[in-house]
Amino acid sequence: MRHKKNKRKLGRTTAHRKAMLNNMVRNLLINETITTTIIKAKETRKVAEKIITLMKEDSLANKRAVYKVLQDHKLTSLLFKEIGPRFKNRTGGYTRITRLDTRPGDGAKMAILSLVDLKPKKTKTKKAAAKKIKEKASNVKEEAVKSVKEEKKTTRKPEAKGTVSKKTKKAAPKATKKDAEQKDKGFLKNLRSYLKKGNKE
Repeated sequence: MRHKKNKRKLGRTTAHRKAMLNNMVRNLLINETITTTIIKAKETRKVAEKIITLMKEDSLANKRAVYKVLQDHKLTSLLFKEIGPRFKNRTGGYTRITRLDTRPGDGAKMAILSLVDLKPKKTKTKKAAAKKIKEKASNVKEEAVKSVKEEKKTTRKPEAKGTVSKKTKKAAPKATKKDAEQKDKGFLKNLRSYLKKGNKE
């Protein structure tokens, strides 16, 4: 008797099928939308909705049950904070299946499996993108000009021998009248002493 055996095998072994469904649920919770075949979407929806109901109540037992599927501690804690409160007022029906055209290779019926309350994505306009490009270009130009100025400062021409630099010229003190008078007095004293010596001889 085939009682309560309503799951699809999907042409895989039990371990392979469980691993595949866990990966699909994980991608669905991270990206909020996935494209797959209708049969796989219906099977993943069963697992995903059970996990989202667990996320609504933040407890250790629920976290452990979710971790069995996701196999990542950081991701489980993050999803309990984000997805749990988002669907707290909703009693069920957290996912939506929208049908697409058949796959061109094998003609399989495709579908998009997505969460009901999708986050609004930020759309970048052409003007905003152009502004960012201009800002980057201006920053690059400014950096180039600064680098050129720094190179000029570091690489100065060596001064020729015998030439006095401007700094040394500025630093040299100017001769005053008092200095000249003192020099004259010293010269006269030396003359007097020399003349006295000559007279004695």
